[in-house]
Order: sequence, then C-alpha cells, then structure tokens
Amino acid sequence: MNYLVNWNYQAEWKNQVVRLFAGETVTLDADVAEFVLRDSPGCLTPTAPALGTLAADTAPAEGDRALDEAPQDRQLKRAPKQRADRTGDPGDDGPITTKTFKAVKNK
Repeated sequence: MNYLVNWNYQAEWKNQVVRLFAGETVTLDADVAEFVLRDSPGCLTPTAPALGTLAADTAPAEGDRALDEAPQDRQLKRAPKQRADRTGDPGDDGPITTKTFKAVKNK
C-alpha cells in the first residue's frame, strides 16, 4: 500500500534500516507499515495507489512488445552540422576582401 511520509523517520527493523523522508510517497508492506506506525504514530498517512503504478501493472512485459515497434535508441548522435552561410550573424562583416587581407597581412 502507498503511504505519504509526514516527517523523517529512521529505524532498524529485522536487521535492515528503514529510512523515510518527509514528503515522499512510499510503497510499504503491511508488516513494515504496522511497525513504523507502532513506533512513530502519525508518521505515515495512507494514500490511494498512484496511477502510474496501476498502468505499470497492466503494461505488457518487455519481451511482449510489438515486433513492428522499434526499441528506444540510446546511442549518442553527432552534433548537427553547422550551416555554411553565416551572413547576418552578430559580428559578421561579410566575406574577407583582398583589401582587408592585405591590410592584415602587412601588419
């Protein structure tokens, strides 16, 4: 069942640490929730199951996906090519002329 955690909580239960943080919505087994509520009454508030949880339960398993559906592509692609024409960009004085080239060359 899903619970909203009202304040931070930490305890050891059956040789494992139970850590809950305020504002989180957590899914706990009945025996864990009973222990937390017995140890710290009011720490947990029961909530309705999240819609994403219900959708995940009814979603097909990964091996059951349709054959015509492409798997998600996680490969990093190269950066998009820069456009060749940069006229009109800030700081662009147009193409270099022979006069400008000679002035820079002679310095």
